Amino acid sequence: MNDSRRAVIYLRVSTAEQAERGLGLGIQLEACRASVAAAGASVAAVERDEGVSGAEGIDVRHGLARAIDLLVQGEADVLCVYRLDRLARDIILQETILQQVWTAGADVWSCSAAETELCRAGDSDPARTLVRQILGAVAQYEKSMIRMRMRGGRRRAANERLFAGGKVPFGWEPDNSTKLGLREMWEEQSVLQRASRLQLEGYNWIEVADTLNAEGAWRRGGKPWDNGVLRRAVLRDQEIREWRAKNLR
Repeated sequence: MNDSRRAVIYLRVSTAEQAERGLGLGIQLEACRASVAAAGASVAAVERDEGVSGAEGIDVRHGLARAIDLLVQGEADVLCVYRLDRLARDIILQETILQQVWTAGADVWSCSAAETELCRAGDSDPARTLVRQILGAVAQYEKSMIRMRMRGGRRRAANERLFAGGKVPFGWEPDNSTKLGLREMWEEQSVLQRASRLQLEGYNWIEVADTLNAEGAWRRGGKPWDNGVLRRAVLRDQEIREWRAKNLR
């Protein structure tokens, strides 16, 4: 049966998830397109947040904010996700986002038919709500376990006086000849220093990201900065410097 509704597909993946599970944006997009096509609906837009934690709010997740805005403006009728944990890995945040979608008069589809059934707008069945929230709690637990394993790896590396940062941080490149395991990339470091100066001058992170993008001081691969990604890059650089000062004196 043909469904005339229009879906906005929302994709999200964090850096930790990519390293741990390989759940890339391409896999999510392929599954979501197939799900929308199977329903006979059309794809109105695709929005994404790359390298952003599911614990972050909409103020940081600009892709999700744009997706919800399309629903509010009536340019789409459905929000389609690979799984509910793409919306959030925090129960309260998950329920808040669902309420925003429902208030816009839209529905939520998951590539899991069981999850879609649990997210029917206006459903007052407390059992469905309970199951949905349990699934959210499980997702939150899984995220905590990922963080714990990553911390454990960093502690083991620290005991060996070797840096273990997983994905190479912006501003640095691998260097196995040092105990830190990294060396500075001066071109990228100049971008981080520029960002830090602007932030100290009173600019918020959104303004700093916009300024860097306007100046052509982009991320690796020529990608524009997102304020959340930029903030984490600057903080990560500070962490590495503090580690070096403490352990390599």
